[in-house]
Amino acid sequence: MFGLFAASLDQTSINGLDATTKQGMVPDFKIGLVGKPDTLMELKTIGHVKAHFNLASSKGRCGGVAHRAATIHNEYVKKAAAADRKHNRHVPVNGSKGRMQVVLESFPKIKGLVVGPHGEGSEDLHYLLREIAGEWAGKSWLSMGTPSVVVAKGVIMARVYRTMGIAAVRAHAVMLRERLGIYLSAGGNSSAQGAPNSRRFAGLEHARAARRDYADWWGCGPRQVR
Repeated sequence: MFGLFAASLDQTSINGLDATTKQGMVPDFKIGLVGKPDTLMELKTIGHVKAHFNLASSKGRCGGVAHRAATIHNEYVKKAAAADRKHNRHVPVNGSKGRMQVVLESFPKIKGLVVGPHGEGSEDLHYLLREIAGEWAGKSWLSMGTPSVVVAKGVIMARVYRTMGIAAVRAHAVMLRERLGIYLSAGGNSSAQGAPNSRRFAGLEHARAARRDYADWWGCGPRQVR
């Protein structure tokens, strides 16, 4: 979502900065569902870390991803306030807000699409999948041969959840394997000496993963992936 917040920054203060910094903030998605306002969404993945998987989060279902999702909107609010202070030279007085904060508040609360290490998803991710299934069912229920949109949505939901769950678990496994490879290529440490080899290995693994994804989707292409 490049360009969404750039116009709300003082251009003279960001002149000469890199392209990403000039944006102020770059949400992952801006999605406009039928009959609903455009909504910003941020995609995150989490592993088994104490910050998200602890005694407090264990009290609820999918507590780890729920905990991470709950922090995303506030992170954007803080980023917007920091950018307003730094680039727009905004000084908050009596609760006044800078231009970037005003643009951020013109959207509903940012939805956190968080995926956990076991393929579990946050409520916002479930919401998006339900909406996707609903849109799909509304357009396809007759061609699917189902008696109603409701039945079609149930069938599509099962397919969407299965696909997303498998993709999430596979991606987490690939990430762990790549991190292990980086660690081993660095000689079992994260020293500066092993950094070049680590980056090279990470690049190769990223390329291999991209080819595997292509092969999985298209049933192998011009180059067979082994």
